Amino acid sequence: MRIDKGLIGCLGVCYAFAAFFLCAAWFGPLWGFGDWHGLAILFSPDLVDTTGKVIRVEHVGISGQVSTPVIEYSIGERRIVFRGEGSNTHGLHTGDEVPITYRRSDPSVAYIRTFDQRFAVPLLMLLFASPFLAMALWGTYSNLPGVSARRERKA
Repeated sequence: MRIDKGLIGCLGVCYAFAAFFLCAAWFGPLWGFGDWHGLAILFSPDLVDTTGKVIRVEHVGISGQVSTPVIEYSIGERRIVFRGEGSNTHGLHTGDEVPITYRRSDPSVAYIRTFDQRFAVPLLMLLFASPFLAMALWGTYSNLPGVSARRERKA
């Protein structure tokens, strides 16, 4: 059996999109696009848990409905400020104490320890990857020599 070059190209595109979204879920934004992180940071050995304080909430977007908490925390005498993930449901207000995690090797890389802040964007990337991966795997399986030969015998 001979597989059509167009099919190989379509499967290649599906695998490429799936790989892109899976890499984004694991490693985080490519080339610094975005303020979120990937799932790989959760397994980093140099994470430190502490608390920070919301110093302001910035409203962004066209209508200002999405707000981003700006968090400040201290390491000794050093004060560090970072932005959390933007959302309209985080419920944080100026002056709130929040649990955070930062990297000991790079304290500017920090995030708020809530489910949304840790997992929302990586899980969304996995959701985006799933149909491409499913189509690619289905297309590959249905065109395997043994599977396609059985289908041709039945017809």
